[in-house]
Amino acid sequence: MTASSDQENNLTIQQRKCKVVNRLRVRTRRTLPPGQNGQKVEPSVEKEFKKLTMSAVEDTNVEIDVSSLKKWPLEKVNDLFNIAVEHGNQRLVAALIEFMSKNQIGDALIKSSRCGHVNIAATLLEKNAYLDYKKDDQTPLIAAVKNEQQNMVKYLLNKKADIFSVDGHHNTILHIAAKMGDRGICKLALLNGTQPHLLNEDEKTPIELSKSEDVARTILTSYLAKVKNNDEFINPYDCIDNQDVPIPEFDPNNAEECQNPFDFPLDDGSRLAELFWSGIYHMGQVKCLNVDYNLYPFDRLEFREKTVLLYSVAECFCTNREVQRNFLNECTLYAIFEIIFDFVKVEITNDVDSTSFKWRTKVIYAFEEVYNLDSADFGLSEKCRTVEVWRPLIEQICHVFFGGAFWDKKRLFTCKNVLERREFVGKFKLPKEYFKYP
Repeated sequence: MTASSDQENNLTIQQRKCKVVNRLRVRTRRTLPPGQNGQKVEPSVEKEFKKLTMSAVEDTNVEIDVSSLKKWPLEKVNDLFNIAVEHGNQRLVAALIEFMSKNQIGDALIKSSRCGHVNIAATLLEKNAYLDYKKDDQTPLIAAVKNEQQNMVKYLLNKKADIFSVDGHHNTILHIAAKMGDRGICKLALLNGTQPHLLNEDEKTPIELSKSEDVARTILTSYLAKVKNNDEFINPYDCIDNQDVPIPEFDPNNAEECQNPFDFPLDDGSRLAELFWSGIYHMGQVKCLNVDYNLYPFDRLEFREKTVLLYSVAECFCTNREVQRNFLNECTLYAIFEIIFDFVKVEITNDVDSTSFKWRTKVIYAFEEVYNLDSADFGLSEKCRTVEVWRPLIEQICHVFFGGAFWDKKRLFTCKNVLERREFVGKFKLPKEYFKYP
């Protein structure tokens, strides 16, 4: 580090100190009524106050004389306590807490939750702070969620904070996290018992407030994994904590069996069959094959090639005709469900008066049949207009065709790089001709 960098860092620290001191001067002038108790702040008190204030900012181990603090004006003690809480100075907080009222300790717990200082929250709770203290429609847990302090949320939930607490708009922590796009907190909320079907004051469920497809997918897969007690539904490559996508390392000698999607029984009269065949039939009515779906090599085919391939793959589910199990045919099967999602998206866009639910109803019915669940239990109905919700839902329907290999196959179908594709399915036993197609 250069001398100029050191100077810049020192200047930054000095600026922070000045801001804190100046803010306290203004706050003190506003708080203290003229001539309160006829007292003036002694120079020694002012000096000690500034010293401890700087310690709160820098978090140094300063010696604290608690007996001398009893001679301070109460406002000075309050200000120092708030600064210590805000900057995470546990030693100062522990020394000053005996001067604080119950409400001030509760306020401090909310502030520490907002700032993400787990050590301060622990200190306050040890001194009997109320875990679910509420002020201005916020509890410590809600404050932590709104400020995306995932470690603090985890800590408070482990301490048994009220998972059903709501803000002023009747949003649960799952509503708030979904709207903000924090998937880690969404997962924590569901695993700790938050109900995904609860409505806020706008009569919206958490999944309907999903900021993105990834958020909706996290809510849906976490819910499925919990009620079905099976982590297979969760995408292992869905990095919630902003980490790099893990690079798979597989031993070819221990390859896993891989479900053949063309062996899946698509029973006549089932809701899933109705969705599937409606999609195939509707492909001939609209110009959906001119659209790119970011699926490879499907997108690189000509219109006629796509048409022949789609009907060929679909035919194997209604006749005894076998279809070759290869990369191209499986990608085409996956494309059928992407096209169905496109129908849903167009329906939502064109449904201005919220009266047309044809495709959404078919998707809901198929999902409920496949998983033997009521979609209302996780907060979804055919009236949902949040586009981001529907692809994750359709993916879970497609999941039953591919089984445990679904997430790896999805990565395979969306990969443009020919050389990387084999790595995504290296842990599975596949036909020798899998990557060869006409």
